[in-house]
Amino acid sequence: MGNGFDLYLVQSPAVVDKQFYDKGYNNDLLEHYDGSVAVKNIYEFVVRAQFEVAMREKYIRKLVIGAHGAGSWSGGGFFYIGSNVVTSSDTEYFKILSGLAPLFTKDASVYIMACQTGYNEDLLKKLSQAWGGIPVYGYTGLITTSDYWLWISVDKGGDEVVCVPSSCNGGSNRLIPGSK
Repeated sequence: MGNGFDLYLVQSPAVVDKQFYDKGYNNDLLEHYDGSVAVKNIYEFVVRAQFEVAMREKYIRKLVIGAHGAGSWSGGGFFYIGSNVVTSSDTEYFKILSGLAPLFTKDASVYIMACQTGYNEDLLKKLSQAWGGIPVYGYTGLITTSDYWLWISVDKGGDEVVCVPSSCNGGSNRLIPGSK
């Protein structure tokens, strides 16, 4: 297979619980990332990634997962893949996601564009491990979109945290409230 490609998979606005989250964010992500695809659940996510690799006859160089998520400075956090909530304790989901490991280039990276996912370093490490040790990026702040009519921007807030199976960089400088 030839050079790698960038893949943008976004939580489908159809599965967003509008009681808690704004569907506009997901719509903005789909519009911002050229060629992005909405996915309704983790199974559709995996199948779509496999389909894209087979169709293009290239491996994934960069995977961007756009979704809603949340986290806290105490180390917790989660994000959605479609309607499925992914946390660091979801061993079943890690088994499913590990099927994607052979689809990445050696220098691939994954970016979780979901609010505050960078707080859960254990989650990012486990994702990296499931995907063969490639770097997984998360952010401790809010991920926001702005629609300027002619274009849409995506803004990452907080610290960028990059994890591989054994360690993380970028998040260790966080100050825990009440500490010095």
